[in-house]
Amino acid sequence: MISQGLLFFTPLLPLILAALCCLEKLKRFAGYMALVAVLPAFILSLINSGQIELTWLSMPAVLMGSVWQVHPIGNTFLLFTAILWFFSALYAIGYTKKDDKPMRFWILWLLTLSGT
Repeated sequence: MISQGLLFFTPLLPLILAALCCLEKLKRFAGYMALVAVLPAFILSLINSGQIELTWLSMPAVLMGSVWQVHPIGNTFLLFTAILWFFSALYAIGYTKKDDKPMRFWILWLLTLSGT
């Protein structure tokens, strides 16, 4: 059950955080929101690391009955991409401090993370 919740929040959390980045009070925390957005995928890959069975989530009302699943090989790739996204966010926090308008970058970064 926890795995299914994490599987649901892996693409949903970056979308929520991208919307929160548009609020004036939270704009300065956009880089740290990007670090938090990676956590559901990272935790999901660690929870499922020793399991042989599939983690699946069936959503009949979304995208004409979509079924999301993570199998053992996909779990390895999920861990690898979560680590890559985390370190790219760390690098981008320092890189965007010099930028005068970093919000465009962070909103698009979170939307891209949601898609992968």
